[in-house]
Amino acid sequence: MLVVFMLSALPKGKDPSNDTHKKGLRTVLKLIDTHEPSELGDQRTAITSFGLKNWQDALHEDAAEFAPFFARMGKLLGPDYAIAQPEPDPYNLHEAMQRLLLQEIWRMKDANETFPLDSAQRDYHYDTSEYSATRPGTLLKRTADAESREHASKAKKKARTEEKEAARKKREEDLVKAGARRSTRLKEKK
Repeated sequence: MLVVFMLSALPKGKDPSNDTHKKGLRTVLKLIDTHEPSELGDQRTAITSFGLKNWQDALHEDAAEFAPFFARMGKLLGPDYAIAQPEPDPYNLHEAMQRLLLQEIWRMKDANETFPLDSAQRDYHYDTSEYSATRPGTLLKRTADAESREHASKAKKKARTEEKEAARKKREEDLVKAGARRSTRLKEKK
């Protein structure tokens, strides 16, 4: 949320038509909008691996001073903490984010900076024919998509289970038939 807000924010009093960083902005917002975690991977790594230059290109030129903050945030969010040994404290990432935010606030305080923003001003239009993470309704769309995928996954699992059960029954029937034939042959030999 912080990332989308800062990307779409325009410094107060600035003319949106003079924004020279629209291409970088559109690139980042498209990555955010099309992000869908799946079993095959998570495309957020593209955003978390952004370097200083990527963030400078995406933020409004007057907000480029925040690029180092977002680059550090990406480095913080990049690692897969679930596989770390020993396992980190459950609040590790939360506390690290707090420290990062407080460092940025302190940096602004030391520089005696204020940065008034107008979040409704920056123009970042691009094709949103599917849906967008930056407008209402996305959660419902993604929830419906997830439920649809979950339903399909459950149906596939059920079909596989039924196939396995049918194969097991067939093997049992074949064993019973083979056993009956042996019994018959043994009786005939006697």
